Amino acid sequence: MSAAAALTARARALLRRARRLGSRLAVHDLDLEIHLAISPTPAFFTMVHYLAASLRRNGGALAGSRIVVSVGDDGEPEDLARRLPWSRRYPIEWRWLDRDLYRRHSYFATAAERFRAPFRASVVMLADADVFFAGGIGQVVRQCRREGALAGLVAHISPCAERHEMPTPELWTRVFAAAGLGKPPLVCEHTGWGTMSHDPADRYCPPYFNLGVLVAPAGVMAEIGAIIYQEMERVDTVLVTPYRCQIALALAIQKLGLRWQPLAMRYNYPNDDLIASRYVDELADVRIFHYLRQGACDKRRDFASPESVGAWLARGDLDGVNREMARHLRPVHDAVLADLA
Repeated sequence: MSAAAALTARARALLRRARRLGSRLAVHDLDLEIHLAISPTPAFFTMVHYLAASLRRNGGALAGSRIVVSVGDDGEPEDLARRLPWSRRYPIEWRWLDRDLYRRHSYFATAAERFRAPFRASVVMLADADVFFAGGIGQVVRQCRREGALAGLVAHISPCAERHEMPTPELWTRVFAAAGLGKPPLVCEHTGWGTMSHDPADRYCPPYFNLGVLVAPAGVMAEIGAIIYQEMERVDTVLVTPYRCQIALALAIQKLGLRWQPLAMRYNYPNDDLIASRYVDELADVRIFHYLRQGACDKRRDFASPESVGAWLARGDLDGVNREMARHLRPVHDAVLADLA
């Protein structure tokens, strides 16, 4: 073999090795995009800003992940990147929902369309806008991709625990029957049972997840998106509830035979001291805070603008989870102010 032929053969061998290595890296590298659902209001825009800034600061290997924001409203779309110049500092894509779709389904469409959006990453996180990152979630992303599973936090309480429309076991029996499914698998314990709810009938549920944080491979999300509206219609035949999308997700998991896994509380930690009384260790290692409770922190009031967030952070009466949440949010607030300077 000539020297030139030997070099060519070696180059080809190196190229094959590089391709194999690239293939292995593609499997192991983190690859995530985050989908949010909002209405076009100042408070929602502020929440998106803090989420994006917290991801950049605390997201580790996922800090540069693309953020896709679905905007639902019965109004004319506008150029939000132009209106909100801070958003151009981040990999944010604004997507307006079809107006007729929003008119038919209201804010439920804004939530449901996240399952149906075109995905570019191999793993997708659906999130509510009222969350922010306090640490990395790479372990969850890797596990969901490896297992081909949907991960979510089992909802705090039964969808009937507050409104008492019907006994919880009857709810699940009826909605599963309406969806043409068999006996509901009551295999999950509500994460707030024993603190927020004490009725033994409300203790167990199927895989019924809070929509604040969901993680799954893109293909799994797309499978759910193909039937989520249909399953919401099944729920509507049983009861009218603000939790129709969450219940519909439980039906879709069962109908599609999806693999699932419960998220630890640290990945969707609410500003709720009752929850904190049971999940003390999780609070010490929070990765995502979810400020959904209205009380010492009112997201519509306290996230109306960065100025109002600053006023909330300056309060001296915060305690419990809200105080811990404020501690993590202060450096994020500084980053937001720097964006606006």
